[in-house]
Amino acid sequence: MKWDEVGGYLDQDWNPVALEINRRVRDKLDTYKVLDWGMAYAEVMEEDPTLARKYNDAIQVEVNRRTKEMMKTHPNLDYASAMTAVFRDDTLLYREYEKMNAVMAGNPGVNTSRIRALQRAESEIGRIADQKVAASEGRMTRNEAWRIVLTDRPDLARRFKEAW
Repeated sequence: MKWDEVGGYLDQDWNPVALEINRRVRDKLDTYKVLDWGMAYAEVMEEDPTLARKYNDAIQVEVNRRTKEMMKTHPNLDYASAMTAVFRDDTLLYREYEKMNAVMAGNPGVNTSRIRALQRAESEIGRIADQKVAASEGRMTRNEAWRIVLTDRPDLARRFKEAW
């Protein structure tokens, strides 16, 4: 996935905490050539444990903002229906919302098998989507690529939906 100075990774230019995390990860990758993105990310998050809470808060604020905006443009929707519509429009936001809620909950009620199934489906869809983004030479966003993959591969779409 290509690094973008404005948007960072995952089309999260709306999230200043994600941009800060991505900047720190990028600095680690530039400094320590032996690290991959996952290792650098883990180090960044370990060095500053407050980032997870700040990141979660930013996601919550963005979901709330978009949901209220959806309710303004579609007055017939209640909050839950509007939030569902927001998540259908931006599956990456939904994934991040679900993951952060599970991480922040850290309680026995979290369905870890569902989270693992979601991560496996996301990993496979993400790999194919990244290939599509690379093949488009930057003309396609990751969100667009995800939607295409979910349309072209109903088996993956079903696995992803079941894991929700």
